[in-house]
Amino acid sequence: MLELMLDLLDRAARGFLFALPAAIFWFAALCFRKRGRTAQHMGLSLVFLFYLSGILAVTGIRRPFGFFPRLALVPFVDMIKGPVDTTLNVLLFLPLGVFLPILYAEFDGIRQIALCAFALSLAIELTQMFGLGITDVNDLMTNTAGACLGLFLYRAVWKRKNAEQKTKLQAHSLSRMEVLLLTASVFLSMMVFVPAWLR
Repeated sequence: MLELMLDLLDRAARGFLFALPAAIFWFAALCFRKRGRTAQHMGLSLVFLFYLSGILAVTGIRRPFGFFPRLALVPFVDMIKGPVDTTLNVLLFLPLGVFLPILYAEFDGIRQIALCAFALSLAIELTQMFGLGITDVNDLMTNTAGACLGLFLYRAVWKRKNAEQKTKLQAHSLSRMEVLLLTASVFLSMMVFVPAWLR
């Protein structure tokens, strides 16, 4: 178990390092266009970037080697048979529902969080069709539920107590583009650069 955890941490760290230049370029471009983010936002965004890299490491995203889809399209069955996996899927995406509203004012609603979590989970499941795992509809449901649970946790613990700090952390423009860029850079890193490095 310890060896597995260390391997996942190593892959996540490598994915983060290869995606980092894209994040730095993005924030530099925003500063040049006078839409710069606060230091607090940029710092937490890098933590978010590492979290995204961790998600892809845990879900086994790497260089695809052929189209070999394995599908599990019956909902709820695996949830009942594998409650541990279900719980882990929920917990894996729970931080997503916390990070997004803290970093971006636009993602402070259940609809936005659910759509973002579903899109990320769907991207992972579709990628797994290329010989990387099982594409499971239950993962889509539990991942989305986990992110929504994270939003409720954010509202209960953070939102009421940290109104002043929130203004320093949140971005109010180009939020969707920033989330898309960070996510795409991590996918590219884990599928192209990390496998090339590990050869």
